[in-house]
Amino acid sequence: MNNSREYTHESVLFPTNRSLYTASLKKYRLIYALLFLNVLDIITTHIGLKLGASEANPLMSILIGELGEASTYCIKLLVVTIAALLIFRTGKHIILSLLCLGMTAVVLSNVIIFVQA
Repeated sequence: MNNSREYTHESVLFPTNRSLYTASLKKYRLIYALLFLNVLDIITTHIGLKLGASEANPLMSILIGELGEASTYCIKLLVVTIAALLIFRTGKHIILSLLCLGMTAVVLSNVIIFVQA
């Protein structure tokens, strides 16, 4: 009897084994957290800009002025996703953890700024 498992595209994309799915979520949780925090940064930055605050990041400020908010935010998410995946592949998960910590501080700063406005 052959105990080897055959993997099809469907079994990889839509795993039926719950433990495989859970393991996949755990493996990529830092990437998910970083992307979630960046989405929160975008939302809180947008709210702050609508309330009259200015973008503190000089590069983002220039890009928003030149490309508009939506384009700038799409570019940001693309760059963050690619960077996170590249960092993850190197096995330097501590870097992703530190980036998550930094993005948490950014989001909290945004919230404090627009609550005070």
